Amino acid sequence: LKLKGDGNLWVAGFGYTSLYPEIIPSRLMQLENNFVTARDCAKQYKGAYNSQHTLLCAQNTDPLKSACFQDGGGPLYDSIADKLVGITHTGPQECAHAPVVYTSIGAEFQWLKSTICDHSDPKPDICSKKFPQREYFQIVSNYIDGSNMNWCLSPLWHGERSELTVNRCDADIDLQLWKIDERGLLRAKSNDTLCLKNVQKQQKFRMIECPDEGDKLPYALFVYDPMHKSLIWLKSEADFVQYGLRAVTIMSTPSEDKSAQERKVYVTKRNDRNILQKWSISYPDL
Repeated sequence: LKLKGDGNLWVAGFGYTSLYPEIIPSRLMQLENNFVTARDCAKQYKGAYNSQHTLLCAQNTDPLKSACFQDGGGPLYDSIADKLVGITHTGPQECAHAPVVYTSIGAEFQWLKSTICDHSDPKPDICSKKFPQREYFQIVSNYIDGSNMNWCLSPLWHGERSELTVNRCDADIDLQLWKIDERGLLRAKSNDTLCLKNVQKQQKFRMIECPDEGDKLPYALFVYDPMHKSLIWLKSEADFVQYGLRAVTIMSTPSEDKSAQERKVYVTKRNDRNILQKWSISYPDL
């Protein structure tokens, strides 16, 4: 859902209509708002919500009109898309002169769906449907073996230790879903507190605890190059000068052992002719 600056976002609630004196309405109130970009919103809150991709902001054209105390948890409705897009989260202390921050329904849809479906009996229709999404993706190898199988990047767990492999794309989709956060870290959907790390000396990838916000990144970033269909590992400028671009590569072709369910991957110098370095990004319906 692409939100624009139009006044199409409506908030509703029984929150205060005045702070001095405190006045609580006896009927449901509503207020039209404009979408506020994350950058502009972060400036108002001194960066407090700069990296919160699950939040969105909106504000009335009159800076004195705003959602206020006791409006929390109420809806933010997009009248053009005819959809509920947000839940009132927080706002300025004086209920004026700054945007109100809302939790994005789209960003939290999978959590909302799983929570509803896990605790409902009978389950609503939403539990049996799949929906388009653009947050989590599969990284699919362009190499296809003799059995015409597709292979996806997937962590393989040995107790508490892990390594990165390619596995059949239909094996376990929950383990094959990834997202890239605001800092360029590759996170696993199965546990988004874990990030992918290349252990260079061992020629292996591991899933480790992601660093906290503000910490110096202890390992390199991953960037997908759609032109060359390669997943690039970026370590440092010095590393690039010495080795050039290095790409995630399947260590051996799956066709060498058709009974194998996974194959290891590593990082090596990018070669545009190497099919084992070619990847596509796929966003499955969830």
